[in-house]
Amino acid sequence: MDIEFYASLISRHIPSIEIRSINLVQSGWGSIVLEINDEFVFRFPRRKDIWYGKEISLLPILAEHLPVPVPEYRFICPLENYYPEKTASLAERKYPGETKPAGSFVGYRKIPGIQLAHPEKIQPTLITQIGRFLTVLHHIPAGVVESCLPVYSPATWRKMYEEFFCWVGKNLLDRLDTHLRSRVSYFWESHLSDAATFDFHPALTHGDLCPEDHIFCDPAYRNITGVIDWEDACVGDPALDFVGFLGMGGNELVNKIFACYEGSLGDSFWKRAQFLLDLTPFHELRFALEVGDESHYQTGLRGLRRLFSHNM
Repeated sequence: MDIEFYASLISRHIPSIEIRSINLVQSGWGSIVLEINDEFVFRFPRRKDIWYGKEISLLPILAEHLPVPVPEYRFICPLENYYPEKTASLAERKYPGETKPAGSFVGYRKIPGIQLAHPEKIQPTLITQIGRFLTVLHHIPAGVVESCLPVYSPATWRKMYEEFFCWVGKNLLDRLDTHLRSRVSYFWESHLSDAATFDFHPALTHGDLCPEDHIFCDPAYRNITGVIDWEDACVGDPALDFVGFLGMGGNELVNKIFACYEGSLGDSFWKRAQFLLDLTPFHELRFALEVGDESHYQTGLRGLRRLFSHNM
């Protein structure tokens, strides 16, 4: 990936920013993230289906309601201005595993702090703030955000995962050995046929609350300084927002957050949260097959084998 390609887009669209330093923060599944002058963060869509319109509408609403900072997009820059059909400069530059960016790229003032990567360092004050943050988030009325987010009922949530299983059947099962294929089929069929998997009261969720990537805190792990990357937000199962903590610190960490959380998660919470956590390798495999990334495919396959070496 040529960072200068993305730097040129910033310079052309925002000439007021003199680029003195530029660092690659992340080359993720959906976005290329760059830090400029240790002051601004810019996100570029990595795939044609990535569109920041949801966040552009949602973030101002969240800023009014949440007890923690979220990004404030100061720059919203249409990329189509730089990809005219007959231009042979930037438009024709391609990079392995990437498609031509579409839509817009966005930028915001950098949120201070470090990523929440070490659960053993988490202080009680931070646990309290996480519980409070999730409580407030899950109590924002769906009507406030339904114009800019997908809204799922338990029935449409089930349908989404039924469609995911259909994708698995069409694109993945034949790639697996007989033993693993049998376990994968049983995993999906047993969860999809169990009403408890979809027994929840819908709530506004972040949708990808990975603590190591999307929650920032002070170096002492006492206070949250911000929560980023809301592109997967939806109204759905609130158990989804505990999955990252379950994967990071297991039941012990989640129970600590529960002690500071005031919300209704339902009797089947643990079953739903574990199901959503166990889907991690499937998401990686889907991404890998859709974009043709062998590295992610092998990572997802290893994750799948680990999952079924412990389960069933």
